[in-house]
Formats: sequence, C-alpha cells, structure tokens
Amino acid sequence: TGHVARPMAAEGTVDVRSLLGETTRSAGADASVERPDTLTYDLGGLVAYATDDVDEAALAHDRESYLRSAARECTQLMFN
Repeated sequence: TGHVARPMAAEGTVDVRSLLGETTRSAGADASVERPDTLTYDLGGLVAYATDDVDEAALAHDRESYLRSAARECTQLMFN
C-alpha cells in the first residue's frame, strides 16, 4: 500500500548506512568524480565555488550535458 519498511538499527532509530546503501545501489549512483578538487567551500551554507575556466568547446557542443556534469561533480565533491 505504498509503505516501505525501513531498516532499524535499534528501537526507534533508522539504520542510515543500510538505507543509503540501498538507495545508491538501486539508483546506480556513482560517487566518483573526474575533476580535481579545486573548489572553495562554504559548508555552513552548503555551497562550493568553482573558479576553474569553463571548457568553451564542451559548453558550445552540449550546454545541458556540460552544465549537468559540472553541477553533479561539484556537488559530489562537496559531499565526499
């Protein structure tokens, strides 16, 4: 009926590691990043600033894909 059982670590708590592991496996997510970590972080605001040069050729070729990839990699670096 739409209810999903959550793994329990102890009474009243959720086993987050198991839950995240299931989510990552089911989504096929990958935590690896191709770019070097040259970001400047503001973890209090959950912001990462990239001051790298933009790959103009890649941006012109497929703007949507380039921006999605850059956003995913910067976000992944912040959470790794």
